[in-house]
Amino acid sequence: MEKVRIYADAIGVQPSTVAQTAGKVNGKAWSRWEAGEGSPTLRTADKILKYMAENPVPVPSESAEHPVEEPSDAGKHTTPFTAQIRAAFLLIWGVHGR
Repeated sequence: MEKVRIYADAIGVQPSTVAQTAGKVNGKAWSRWEAGEGSPTLRTADKILKYMAENPVPVPSESAEHPVEEPSDAGKHTTPFTAQIRAAFLLIWGVHGR
């Protein structure tokens, strides 16, 4: 479920939206799973993981026309935004051993 939360945050939607779109579940399924009132089937979980793998988080280009700004406290143990997106991307894809 944490992977779905990370993916959803990276693309700017709620985890329940990912579950609905990918797993073809109703709108209350995610909240029930979060509350411990049920669990997704393995088939549904596989659908969600497959959807996330087939629809990766877009990685912003680092072109000169659109440079990514560093945080004001860069170099003080912070990670640039693009590195955070890449980390989320790798975490999600790591599920499939790629």
